[in-house]
Amino acid sequence: MARHYGICPKTFRQRLRHGVSVKDSLKLERPPQKGFGCFYQGKVFHNISELALEYGVSSDALKSRLKANWPLDEALELRQRKKKNDSRSLFVDGVKYRSIKEVSSKYRLDPCVVKRRFLLHGSISAAVSPIYDMYATPLFLATYIPVFFNRKIFPSVCHFINDLINKGVVTEHSLESDLGIINRFVRELNIDQYPNLSEISRIYSIPAPTKQTNFNKFVDDLHRNVFGYEFDMLFHSPMGFILNCDAVIERLHIKTKRM
Repeated sequence: MARHYGICPKTFRQRLRHGVSVKDSLKLERPPQKGFGCFYQGKVFHNISELALEYGVSSDALKSRLKANWPLDEALELRQRKKKNDSRSLFVDGVKYRSIKEVSSKYRLDPCVVKRRFLLHGSISAAVSPIYDMYATPLFLATYIPVFFNRKIFPSVCHFINDLINKGVVTEHSLESDLGIINRFVRELNIDQYPNLSEISRIYSIPAPTKQTNFNKFVDDLHRNVFGYEFDMLFHSPMGFILNCDAVIERLHIKTKRM
């Protein structure tokens, strides 16, 4: 009965226990209460409780549902609530996994280790990376030397390698040899002669990135400063002061169409 009139059952029982009549406990004759008015289906309601009473739902339930951004017709139980996508869904290289356990099994890793990495870095791609120890870090390091490859700029060689792994270009069987090829290639280009993120940030007066989302903005700002572009970059342009690894394709025998 209490819920029918939009009253919390516990509150209703407490009022009765203190000698308040049923009529007053349900506040059947109370004047319109102050609150946010609302208009629905051609009718004006003085507050959420009146709306809930009209449609036979608990005012507490209606308020919590609206607070959780439910559509009003679903909150009033006029339409069945749509099921959300599994919040545990994880994507690695476009493949969907429904749980940490499933993705851990695929990459033959301990689920506890993958979960710890995922919670620490917020990236399932980093959590299952074979080069996790080199690649993953809570914050970007100012000493990272960015790399250009296939129309994209990466924060470091490790991020570049991890992208090749996620795309299946570098596999478990070729990992050791491919890492050696890439390492020799960047050494031949004198990688230590290229400026790191901190130096680029200082030269072009752009805030140094501390995470991936900041890095994307950092690259866009860099393009504006260097080329005068006034839009966000879908594909990046090579710059003389950023290590260009496009030529490593020939050594890794990578077909461009696979990228």
